[in-house]
Amino acid sequence: MKRTTLKLVAAFLFAVLTSCGGLDPVQSLPTVGTYSISNITFTSAVSGGIVLSDGADIITAQGICWSTSPNPTINDNVVAATTDTFVSDIIGLGQHGGTYYVRAFATNSSGTAYGNEVSFDTWNLDNTLWDFSLNYDPSNTNYPGQVDFYADGTARWEEPAYPGQFTSVGFWSVNENIVTYNLTGNSTATSYVFTGTVTNNNTMSGTFTWNTSSPKTFIATKVP
Repeated sequence: MKRTTLKLVAAFLFAVLTSCGGLDPVQSLPTVGTYSISNITFTSAVSGGIVLSDGADIITAQGICWSTSPNPTINDNVVAATTDTFVSDIIGLGQHGGTYYVRAFATNSSGTAYGNEVSFDTWNLDNTLWDFSLNYDPSNTNYPGQVDFYADGTARWEEPAYPGQFTSVGFWSVNENIVTYNLTGNSTATSYVFTGTVTNNNTMSGTFTWNTSSPKTFIATKVP
């Protein structure tokens, strides 16, 4: 009878000890959340994420992955992070606009888990028309022109009104929210270079140079 009682007591103590953490917790995949997209430009954006649970294991990798196709994985483009809460810059995107898909991820010994997917469209300069206003000097301000930015990377400057009809071709490129426009096409225009910062995808301001002159300012507005 005493032996039976001792066995019951031992079983009870074992159950208490294990319920209080005497055994290792069960490991599982991490739990991750993806931040919404912000600061979208022509070739960049900002996202990030948070590791909500490590799955009772050490996190060995974390960050975001992105692709032009849904459900990106770590086999696509990756921006690594070193903390459980992170903000990530997505850079080097295509110059002609597009839709991109982003997920946060975290990896432990059980594998890689992904957060919710978010998507965004970058700005696109292709086939847009902008009204330019150039300020050469105090006596020649608001010099007008229009620029067509074409999808093949070329552009056309036109002066449809005062001071006269003038047309020249050129080419353009974008980097984040910066537009560089080289106006070429004839001997007097080959040295015109415009560098503008775009705000809200519809206004632009910056400087332009030609020949050996010092930089002058311009503003531009996208035509609806």
